[in-house]
Amino acid sequence: MLALDDVSIVYTTRSGPVQAVSGVTLSLPPGGSLGLVGESGCGKSTLALAALALLPAEARLAGGAVRLDGQDLAALPEAELRKLRWTRMAYVPQSAQNALVPVHSLRRQFRDTAAAHGMRSAEADERAAALLRRVELDAAVLDRFPHELSGGMRQRAMIALALLFGPSLLVADEPTTGLDVIVQRQVIDLLRDLRGEDGLALLFISHDIGVVAELCSHVAVLYAGKVMESGPTATVFSEPDHPYTMGLQRAFPDIRHPERSIVSIAGHPPRLSSPPKGCPFAPRCPFVQPVCRDTTPPLVAVSDARAVACHFVDEAAALRERARDPALWDEAA
Repeated sequence: MLALDDVSIVYTTRSGPVQAVSGVTLSLPPGGSLGLVGESGCGKSTLALAALALLPAEARLAGGAVRLDGQDLAALPEAELRKLRWTRMAYVPQSAQNALVPVHSLRRQFRDTAAAHGMRSAEADERAAALLRRVELDAAVLDRFPHELSGGMRQRAMIALALLFGPSLLVADEPTTGLDVIVQRQVIDLLRDLRGEDGLALLFISHDIGVVAELCSHVAVLYAGKVMESGPTATVFSEPDHPYTMGLQRAFPDIRHPERSIVSIAGHPPRLSSPPKGCPFAPRCPFVQPVCRDTTPPLVAVSDARAVACHFVDEAAALRERARDPALWDEAA
């Protein structure tokens, strides 16, 4: 359904071009779920906007193609893209508080969205009430304003709005960020149910690997605009092959192993306006070797479903054992 083929994205800034995404190739089948994880600034949200052909004016597709059902979105005129958005592909942004119009009721916002695609107000009201009930909100909230709703209610209302035309692709950009754990659970369960009932394809962006592990069958780990590792979520997080994924795994608590020490990945991501030579993770990697600083490792397939960008992927099992020692990450710091 969705294919990102060698996608590169460049932002124009006052200090020069910044390559936010470099050569990313990913695919999402109908009804599938793909999670994008990584630290802030790694390119997750930029890829989400590229998937919807909604890149801001200062960003441009510098290479590759984004295809929806085989259609190259970059080749479509804006009028055709507007027809596709919300009907075939919809978006749940990170903050419903900022996405919803504060001076309009939810009813007005459902009607405006419906009118943009030729749906009458009466039909929009009926559809909106049914969708709100589906996300466990009373239809009475249609006549409320965004500030009258809690954060979780706004997020669920935003999901209902995204489903107004029954899209086949839903792009959700950190929809659980800033919500308490109870509301996070409600949103995760809701998205899982929608996938099961409607066959939605879900592109889910998050920095929380625990949420991605619950919701997505496949995952891509991004760092400095590149894919470091991709594959089935359960396999990638239980047996990571890239040192960055190993660090992420050790940086999150595991309720099944409360005695396990939490580590911190030292340093910070590189400046994308002047990326380092070689592997972008090399300055922070506890296993770094000279070749890592000199040569960028290609993303290579290690099985039918997995790909890793590391010079020492053949030694991944031994590196995983060493990565279990918190002292290793302290030494790297």
